[in-house]
Amino acid sequence: MTDHTQPGTDSPVMIDHSLCRRIETALYRHPAVIEAVTFFVPQENGAQSPVAFVTARDENLTGEALAAFIAACPDIAPHERPVKFVLVPEIPRTATGKFQKMELIKYLHGVDG
Repeated sequence: MTDHTQPGTDSPVMIDHSLCRRIETALYRHPAVIEAVTFFVPQENGAQSPVAFVTARDENLTGEALAAFIAACPDIAPHERPVKFVLVPEIPRTATGKFQKMELIKYLHGVDG
């Protein structure tokens, strides 16, 4: 577990590193989700918060719909929810199959990979 600052506050919150896996597992329960990757991204206030990157079967799927879906998951507490859901055409991967975090961050900042 690592000490992070809870978004919107100066209060530290302990976040288990398995949180990203729990968020991804929950997202895979959504029928429109093909693939999901979640990792912590620095926020403007200096906090590290989870952001989910998702590929979808349905082009009408929105970040708001995914946020509502995760909000209904009893195993994801409100302070553990991703601060943003980014819909991407694909999860960029290396030759060994690992996702490319820096390429995904480009989508977060509105720059196509």
